[in-house]
Amino acid sequence: MTTDLLKNGLGGGPSQEGDAKRPTPAREGVGNSSLRGVSTEIDGRHAFIHERVLEMIARETEIHGSVTFRKTDLVQRLGCCGRTLDRALTRLRREGDIVSTPVFSPTGAQLGNVYQATEQGIEHATLLKQRRSRRRRTKGDTNPDASASA
Repeated sequence: MTTDLLKNGLGGGPSQEGDAKRPTPAREGVGNSSLRGVSTEIDGRHAFIHERVLEMIARETEIHGSVTFRKTDLVQRLGCCGRTLDRALTRLRREGDIVSTPVFSPTGAQLGNVYQATEQGIEHATLLKQRRSRRRRTKGDTNPDASASA
């Protein structure tokens, strides 16, 4: 049963075969839901953690239906502390942008959470991406009409 959970990307420790150096599917799953393409700057300011997390969860919801990760893995990727991520996830849940479901092993240990963006959350993430894109297009352009006339 435990190996089934690991194969499905829900485990967090070494595989049952004893290969402690090889990452488990859960870690590989977090790696597949990377932060590549997630905003670091929005409208000329640093993107808040809750905005970055929402973009990642919304993208994975659109592609795979949901995303499973352990908070400790995402904290390392974001470079923030666990409490900051907890506040961000709480805020996103409270505002109705995401829903989360805990995943437990047969022994009752929590393996992580499954996160899914709501329709509202996907719309909100799309707006954040557009604000990032608009800023990227205008960054360094002193006269945006000059490129159109050239």
